[in-house]
Amino acid sequence: MTANTSVGQQFACPSCGRPASAPASIHRTSEGSVRYSRCECGRWLVTLAGRVVGAAGR
Repeated sequence: MTANTSVGQQFACPSCGRPASAPASIHRTSEGSVRYSRCECGRWLVTLAGRVVGAAGR
């Protein structure tokens, strides 16, 4: 699974491939919306303008 895979409006975790939960936080920037979501495996996913740009956690 690639880091930029989305499942509907949800995004798949680059580590486990499961969908992330609803965004915990959304912030608008000049490049698009930054969203922070938690995956079922415990990782935080950071998306920018519809692409997963980072993951942190377990």
